[in-house]
Amino acid sequence: FDVAPAMSVNMFDPLADAINEEATRINITPFPNPATNELYIPIGNNSGSAVIDVYDVAGKLVITNTVLTSSNENLRMDISTIDNGAYIFKMRFEDGSFSNFNVVVSK
Repeated sequence: FDVAPAMSVNMFDPLADAINEEATRINITPFPNPATNELYIPIGNNSGSAVIDVYDVAGKLVITNTVLTSSNENLRMDISTIDNGAYIFKMRFEDGSFSNFNVVVSK
């Protein structure tokens, strides 16, 4: 028998996972930015339950809200309790899609 020992290695593209992650990312541009007391978040074609977490630049969770959204809605968010500064908003929808955006609060 002329058989040589062999080994099989399955390779995968590490960018494939990043591409799948990008597929669930939604581009949201809230307005006005800088904001004072209210922020409007255009939802686009997403509907259902969503969680909005607001972090300051130090990474401290400042606000967390669970909201119900409907397609093509401009979600109104009260930010009157937030101090002046820059904040990172992380929004996660029930279908797994998400958006991260920055907002400056200036009163």
